Amino acid sequence: MIEKLFKQITVTEEVSRLSKPIRVDHFLKVTGSQLQELSPILQSIQHSFPFLLDVLLPFQERLEVKNHSLISVASVIDVKNEQFIPQWPRLVEWIKEEKESQDLYKRLSEKSMLFDKGLTDYMKPPDLDLALSWYEQQKPDELWSNQFDSNHHRTIAYLLTNKVKFQDEISKKELDQKK
Repeated sequence: MIEKLFKQITVTEEVSRLSKPIRVDHFLKVTGSQLQELSPILQSIQHSFPFLLDVLLPFQERLEVKNHSLISVASVIDVKNEQFIPQWPRLVEWIKEEKESQDLYKRLSEKSMLFDKGLTDYMKPPDLDLALSWYEQQKPDELWSNQFDSNHHRTIAYLLTNKVKFQDEISKKELDQKK
């Protein structure tokens, strides 16, 4: 869950920023996690590494509750100091992986839209192999994909249709060779 958390709060569209705040409810939706799972992890991180993350309760909640918990679904999680990011090799790798995953999904989504308009054809290896490998490893769901566009179902259907189409072509070639 820590990897998912840092991938969500560190991969940004802007080149000038290394982090992006995320609301807890959004993080829970995207990762399929529960608040009861996230809260102890955040408490542990803040206790062990107080320089790492800010968990900010909404102002109204801070005013209304004297003994407020560390986190609520309306809290915002952000990196306290972006300076440490380049010094943490594992985080740098996570950022790279997430950025590559996002880029691949966006390209695939764009190809699916072009395909629907009749402007491109089915994918072939090596692009198809790369996309299928990514799909098997990342298992992107609709909530994750919706961060970028609302074409998840069409995009994944396009990818899986490409797989079937390519397998059919291989089967047909094998049959033709046997004849």
